[in-house]
Amino acid sequence: MTITPDKPRTGRAASFVILIFLAIGALTVIWWYRPGNSEKRYESMSRVALEQVLEREQNNKVAWKVFALRMAQDGAAGSAEPALIKAHQLNPADAALATGLGELWMSQGRIPEAFQVLKQAALAHPNSVAPHRALGRLYMKRASYQHAMDELALVVKLDPKADDAWYSMAISSLQMQKAADANSQIEKALSLSQGNPQYMAVHGSILVALGRVDEGITTRIEAAKRAPKDIKIQSGLVNLLLEQHRSDADTTTAEEAIARIEQVSTDYPLLPYQRGKVEMLRGHWDAAERYLRKAIESSPQQDEIYFALGQTERHLGNAAASAQMMKMYENRTAIHRKIDQARASLADNPKDVTAYMKMADSYMILGDRVSAISAIKSGLEIEPAHAVLKRWLQTLDTPQPVRQ
Repeated sequence: MTITPDKPRTGRAASFVILIFLAIGALTVIWWYRPGNSEKRYESMSRVALEQVLEREQNNKVAWKVFALRMAQDGAAGSAEPALIKAHQLNPADAALATGLGELWMSQGRIPEAFQVLKQAALAHPNSVAPHRALGRLYMKRASYQHAMDELALVVKLDPKADDAWYSMAISSLQMQKAADANSQIEKALSLSQGNPQYMAVHGSILVALGRVDEGITTRIEAAKRAPKDIKIQSGLVNLLLEQHRSDADTTTAEEAIARIEQVSTDYPLLPYQRGKVEMLRGHWDAAERYLRKAIESSPQQDEIYFALGQTERHLGNAAASAQMMKMYENRTAIHRKIDQARASLADNPKDVTAYMKMADSYMILGDRVSAISAIKSGLEIEPAHAVLKRWLQTLDTPQPVRQ
């Protein structure tokens, strides 16, 4: 007997399936366009689509946030700053926007504005990593290393796997002459980011500071192999080999690193000094003098240049020139000792305005205007009405006449 399919029942089943799919589709649309999902929706849009939304809804908080953070991430400073300011005005309690704005201003050298917005964000969001991380970097930029340590310690407390924060803590500890602490911190960073050449380079310097010179140099050489186009890492290796020179093999390794620097940038400011030092080690005194004279022009704040040139002039029989360079070196190193003493005072008392005054005064004597302004502004943040610091800042901020 042939069984005839139950067509009406099959039709009803198919209709039921279609209704289910329609319901799912309707729920998906409702979920996608619900207010709570607007940020994800805007994040999926193109820049053009986002700009169209902002034209229609000029005070759309979420759209402005997504647009501003995207501009900042893309590195479009011209578009990012007004967008971040607008988004921050609409979302003053948003930690990500405050951090983004602070980081942008920090990159532009607008330190007081950056400090204000980041400090407020860190206080308003004590359990948010981003503002504390950015504030720590800002303090490092101003050589306020104890303040930086306080912020970075909060970062690793909130996120123990934040390898960049451990790395920054190591640098801060090293600057405060706490090499043992720095070593523990950089080892933690390397355990979280194994083989990171930037971390390895700093680890090498820390090992040298601990007296483990051979181990430190080997570590820096390995870091340079892993990052052949990183000028900072290559230059750090050259300087270390020249400072801790052990044999002709070190000279050869230094020359190889210098060659890698020149492949990336022939006008790197430290190249004349580094070339001059190599010529000194080779005993080529005339060539050394030529390079070191160029070095004073390209890197006048590098104290070691004056000492090296003084030695070179002595070997060339130029006693007066040698004495002049050695005197300049002694004066500059004495000033830098005062700066180091001021930093040590700040490590014990981060609110020591007098220490910032001493640093600023020393930098002005050295002719380092940028560092002097940074120290003055740090002091004014502690004591805004300080008359001397305000006067110094006004003097340094006044454009100097161009000499004809």
